[in-house]
Amino acid sequence: MGKNKLIQHFNNQIATFREHFHMTKERKGVEDIHQLRVYTKRIRTNLTLIEIINTDEFCKKEHFDLFSRLFRIAGKLRENQIHLDLIGNYDLRHLATYRKLLLQTEMNGLENLLVELDAFDFSRLNDLNNSLLEKVSHISDETVAEQSIAFLLKKLNRVEKLKSKINNEHKLHKIRIHLQAVREILRLMVTIQSAEIIYKFQNDSKALTDMIGKWHDYSVLIFSLKQFTDENILQNLNQVTGQIEAEYEFIRKSIGHSLNNYPDPAKLEVIEQWPSFNA
Repeated sequence: MGKNKLIQHFNNQIATFREHFHMTKERKGVEDIHQLRVYTKRIRTNLTLIEIINTDEFCKKEHFDLFSRLFRIAGKLRENQIHLDLIGNYDLRHLATYRKLLLQTEMNGLENLLVELDAFDFSRLNDLNNSLLEKVSHISDETVAEQSIAFLLKKLNRVEKLKSKINNEHKLHKIRIHLQAVREILRLMVTIQSAEIIYKFQNDSKALTDMIGKWHDYSVLIFSLKQFTDENILQNLNQVTGQIEAEYEFIRKSIGHSLNNYPDPAKLEVIEQWPSFNA
């Protein structure tokens, strides 16, 4: 079977997911767990695009169902590890009890993740992927390119509509999800036809996504700390929580400024002509 660029890209993402899957089992490292989730998100974006391109023959639900439990359990552990990292920037004398709770939760979360890794059905994944690749093997790179740019512009349009609602935490998180999809589609576009403008657009998208990601980490940490404070009635935490909230608000304001300048109109104009321009 000949391999179009979509198949090549999807196979590469699956191969890298497998690599991080096995490294997570062997090393149990924080970065391995992070990359396991990153590549699960990338695979899910590709599956969504494939469903759009091949609506009559492919449904992403079975793939999503296969990944969902692993993604959720890894996410809970990842969130806990981020909290441990962030509180290292503050006075740990006031956070010792909270840190002890996080460390215990991390141990429990890692145990749960390892159980889920052992239970993950790669045989089922192989069957689903083989069936999927047969269904998309006939799709031309031109069709993939056309649908990719349409999907990209749709996601950017959704970001545009949400810009005025960034004071709503749920809406801002939605922007982050759309931007993560934008970044994955840009990776696919590079596979189809590389161009300097795509890399520049990717850099802009990454900077904004990372900023919103940092904001989200602080948002979840604040919620967790306040829950802990309420449950344990630890007054000393109030001062630390106030410092974290100040950083949270600073990041939110920075996001607002960056969103006002995203996407760069000149870059978007060139992207919209892709892949007809000279790379």
